[in-house]
Amino acid sequence: MKVRIHDIDWDTEGEEVDLPKEVILDTDKEGIGDVAMEAADWLSDNHGWCVNGFSFNAVEEPDETPDP
Repeated sequence: MKVRIHDIDWDTEGEEVDLPKEVILDTDKEGIGDVAMEAADWLSDNHGWCVNGFSFNAVEEPDETPDP
């Protein structure tokens, strides 16, 4: 499942940094709490800063099943 993480509030300790406000995360998690924990960990691991908060929602993926 792909998740759009948006409205990211970075904890930059007052430093001026160029960080994304939105990213797409590919995850195998399904529960809201599991997705939130993975997203927070992924953001900090990949960008070097913790987050105060963010919003997220599932990204609709096209059905890849071939037509008969």
